[in-house]
Amino acid sequence: MSNYKILFQGDSITDSGRMLDTTAGFPQHGLGPGYPSIITGKLQLAYPQIEFENSNRGISGNNIYHLYSRWRREALDLAPDMLSMLIGINDSALESRTAEYGKDPLSFGDVYRALLSWCRKINPDIRFVLLEPFLLPANDEHKSWLPALQERQSELRKIAKEFDADFIDLQRIFDEACTVKPAAFWSADGVHPSLAGHHLIANAWCEKVKF
Repeated sequence: MSNYKILFQGDSITDSGRMLDTTAGFPQHGLGPGYPSIITGKLQLAYPQIEFENSNRGISGNNIYHLYSRWRREALDLAPDMLSMLIGINDSALESRTAEYGKDPLSFGDVYRALLSWCRKINPDIRFVLLEPFLLPANDEHKSWLPALQERQSELRKIAKEFDADFIDLQRIFDEACTVKPAAFWSADGVHPSLAGHHLIANAWCEKVKF
């Protein structure tokens, strides 16, 4: 294995300010300062024989339907060898906030499956890494999101089995981390990880995904 393309897709957690990242003049090659960049650095150290060509196409505010609308140009056309995806918290929040939103966990699962199926149709050997959407409730509004989020978490576990994907159970990982340090240490607002939170995601990813 010489060249290997990993595509990171998702919402603001994956985005992590990638378009604004010019820290110390080092642009991170468009990966941003969050977990995609941390993972890439770990992989480069662990597997120097592989030339990783990683890209980040996460966009802040996205839900599964946003991904659907841009999947051709920002997933299929990039021809990744591996797709790593973290999506679902915005879907859960919108369902809880907007009665007429009309997006239930089943349709979330249907669209998610369609995205993976399209990737596999183009590349039967593509590998999937599916990261569970998570929440560390910081207020009462967050708590109202939990039923919708938990249904999506359950649906994603089924999808991971169906597609023989690597599944990273971030809710459990963050819940366990909160027994060591308070939730605000891992995420100030309960949704977006701190630097330590991004490293927690990256460590879990690299422990699960081997080459």
